[in-house]
Amino acid sequence: MILEANSQKSLWDRALVNLSERDCEPEPELTEFLRLGSAQIGCRGLDIGCGLGRHTLAALRMGYKITALDFSETAVRRTRRRVSVEGFEVDVRCASMDNLPFNEAEFDFAFSWCVLNHGTREVFTQAISEALRILRPSGLLFGYVMSDNDSRLGTGMRVGERCFVFTEGPERGICHYFPKKAEIVHLLELGSRIERFEEVFFSGVENLFYHPEIEHSSHFEFVAQKY
Repeated sequence: MILEANSQKSLWDRALVNLSERDCEPEPELTEFLRLGSAQIGCRGLDIGCGLGRHTLAALRMGYKITALDFSETAVRRTRRRVSVEGFEVDVRCASMDNLPFNEAEFDFAFSWCVLNHGTREVFTQAISEALRILRPSGLLFGYVMSDNDSRLGTGMRVGERCFVFTEGPERGICHYFPKKAEIVHLLELGSRIERFEEVFFSGVENLFYHPEIEHSSHFEFVAQKY
């Protein structure tokens, strides 16, 4: 089955090799969140879906104590190597976002860039719940996920409601879920207060490398504070 864990892991290993030359610098939206400073968001953070480690490293450079996690063993190895080169000792684990290997209230904040929607609707729902579970009360969650207004919705092989496996581009073979705004708001409000929520559209050059066949991409960016 294409959605089996081992199959998706190997596909992510391949995708990260293809993306290695592109995903080097941290995204400005996430950097802006980190610039709030430890006085406001705390010191202990979790990078959910660290990829090649660009955001883990950015947070470390800003003085945070970061733990990183990814589904891909390639991502874990490369992140460990990347942070160690700069002299950081970091706990980087290979695990799934819908079953985080951490205790409740273990972190002050968590962030996840374009990761939580990679999987089925059930995985997405559980990943949001897990991200909030590991936060202390008043801890902050920064998320950036695909939206149902993205032009890729409906392309590839349908495997569930608003859930498709891409058949082209560097993420071919990987499962993508396209959540609605109301759905995300509902999931977040089960355990947190939404501080910020907006939809972000990209077109043109931003999409040329990742998905040259699409008209535009659309994502939801949010910050939520745990009750």
